[in-house]
Amino acid sequence: HALIIWALFTSLATFMQSEWLRKELTPTLKLRLPFSKLSITRYILTLALSYTLFFLLVDGIALLRFATFSAKTVLALIAFRLTLVTIGYTFALLSKSALGLYQLSLLCMSLLFFTSGLLLAVPDSVRYLHPLVALDTASVSVWLILAPAWFLLLLRKEVRYV
Repeated sequence: HALIIWALFTSLATFMQSEWLRKELTPTLKLRLPFSKLSITRYILTLALSYTLFFLLVDGIALLRFATFSAKTVLALIAFRLTLVTIGYTFALLSKSALGLYQLSLLCMSLLFFTSGLLLAVPDSVRYLHPLVALDTASVSVWLILAPAWFLLLLRKEVRYV
């Protein structure tokens, strides 16, 4: 259960950290990007990759503490982190204000907590829709495919209509 509790707290931290993306896409901050060598898409993807690598470093330390270290657990942790990061960044693209992002994040965290199986038994049909299933090395979460695709579509839409 310690790994699930850690996963819930790291999910909340990831969702709250994604506010940088919402701030970077405000009209006043977009004014400086034409004077940069990077396009807005490349800038956002570079920062997203940097934050993801930092989170993976911290996740590696947590993996050493809470689970046995193997290639399967490392791959499961990478899948879990990619799922969380892309869901968090998608929330940031969808929200228009910091308060909206925090409300959406807390709503998602409430749903994650109650469907995680910590308090109540959860049917398998709900369990496989849960992003925490990415930590289970025997299965893959559908969010690992849906979240990155949704994030890239929203990012492309945001850049196109600016």
